[in-house]
Order: sequence, then structure tokens, then C-alpha cells
Amino acid sequence: KNGDPGTVAHDSETQLAASSHGSECVTANRSAVLSQPTVNLPTSYATDDRIGILYEGDQAVSVLADVDVDAETGPAAYRIERVGGEVTETRLPVGPISS
Repeated sequence: KNGDPGTVAHDSETQLAASSHGSECVTANRSAVLSQPTVNLPTSYATDDRIGILYEGDQAVSVLADVDVDAETGPAAYRIERVGGEVTETRLPVGPISS
């Protein structure tokens, strides 16, 4: 969708999101992932429509939009990762991505 094979749609592309890292998939698979603590869950990203992620090398550095968006309520990107044994999804508004 956004030219990055590691980023999938989070919002309207339900079929794609369900087959990869979108929130529906993460929610459905949290228990499966957590029941296998040795499974390595790499940090992944998903995006709402009109949102992209800028990379420098292999590091995601900024969330971009092709329209003006409200940082609090508008479309965003999402970082999906394992933190302390739990799968978490962090909303990333348009702008620089903090570590």
C-alpha cells in the first residue's frame, strides 16, 4: 500500500490487515503469540489510509500524511511489538517517531 512491504493497512483494507499485522490480526493472535513465549515478534507497523512511514535505512523515523490531519484524532500509524511478554499496539501520530 505505502511502498513498504513491512507496512500494512490498519484501517479500510480489512482483508490485507487481517492477513498481516493490522489491529484485527494482532487482537486475534495475541493469545496465540503469548502462548509461545519463544516466538520472536519483530517490531512491525500498520497505517491508516492516507498515512505513510519514512525510513532512514531500516529505522522508521517519521509518520507522514498526504493530507492535513489532526494529530490527536486523525489517521495515524501503529507500532506493533512485544513489550514485557505482551503484544502492544502504540498509536503514532503524524510527525517524528520517538523511540
